[in-house]
Amino acid sequence: MGAALAHPRGWGARHRIIGVEWVPKTSQMVTWSSDSTLKVWQVFSPPSPDPSASAPAIDFDLPAELISLEVMALTGTVYNPETHTVEELPPDRWRVIRERYRKAGEKHFRKCRYPAANRWAPAFGR
Repeated sequence: MGAALAHPRGWGARHRIIGVEWVPKTSQMVTWSSDSTLKVWQVFSPPSPDPSASAPAIDFDLPAELISLEVMALTGTVYNPETHTVEELPPDRWRVIRERYRKAGEKHFRKCRYPAANRWAPAFGR
C-alpha cells in the first residue's frame, strides 16, 4: 500500500532528496538531502484507491519494504536507527541487496494492479 509524507514545512528548491529509509516499527521515514540535512517524516496511509482508475501516476501496490530496499540498492547506503547515521554498504552486501531488489521488483511486477505506474514494467516486459 502506498503512503504519503506529512511534514509541516515543505522542501525548498535547494533541498534535493538523495536518500530515504523506511523505519516500519515507528511509521516514520528518514530522508537525507543535498544540503546535508536529515529529516524524519511521519507516514500515514491514504484511502485505498480504485484499481480500475486509468493510468495512475503512483504504484499504490508498492510495499513500503520495497521502498527501503530500493534506496539501499540504488544508493549503496543504509540508515542505522541506533546511531542515527547513514552508512555505506560493504560491496558484497550491496550486491546481495541489489539482487534481492531485482527479485522483489519482479515479484511485485507480476501481481501489481497498477501496471501503467509500475516501474518494473519495462524490465519485465509488460
